[in-house]
Amino acid sequence: MIRVNKAEANIRILPLLTGDIAIGTVVLDGFNLNLSVNKAGISNWDDLTKADKKEAQSTAQQEQAKPHEGGGSPIESLSVQGVEITNANVVYDNQKDGKKASLTNLTLLVGEVGDKLTTPLELTFDLKLNDPKIDTRPRLTCLATFDQQAGTFDMTDLVLQILGMDISGVFMAKAKGDTLNYSGELKLAETNLKELFPQIGMEAPATTDPKALENSAPTSG
Repeated sequence: MIRVNKAEANIRILPLLTGDIAIGTVVLDGFNLNLSVNKAGISNWDDLTKADKKEAQSTAQQEQAKPHEGGGSPIESLSVQGVEITNANVVYDNQKDGKKASLTNLTLLVGEVGDKLTTPLELTFDLKLNDPKIDTRPRLTCLATFDQQAGTFDMTDLVLQILGMDISGVFMAKAKGDTLNYSGELKLAETNLKELFPQIGMEAPATTDPKALENSAPTSG
């Protein structure tokens, strides 16, 4: 069900003395996850979820029985030198309803992550669905910034290329107590919708103007 060719990460020791957690580059290569549901509707992860529920109940009972103890030293900051995920594959096969989906050849590259740092991110993968029939290779790039004190997370210079479309925009989120507020804006570059519909298994609607769908560029805020 799950297979990994290579996984590595390291923690720098000296920053721990001041309450800072500094992790080196996290590397994960050849991650493979196969999810399946047979014709009776039973999945290959059913046993795992049942075991997790039992373990969670046991852990909760043990925590309730323990006397309350003071916490350790607070974490002042957390930083990661980078993340490199390569050759990752996730396959889903539902034999009960005939749905199949695969996300393969995934690469995720993330630069240094830390408080108030601007972090470059790039994600690419092959996506295949059988219903609707889709076969595409999306690519997402952006710059991400997290401000721990302000409780904000921003994504700027966001660009998504998928199904022949170029989508750009920004995304902002702010946490305040138990509330999360977010906003964003997406802009779709001029796109030939006549070419898009067949890529998602649909027929383009008939129009009186044969060129009506050839150049479309809506904006979402």
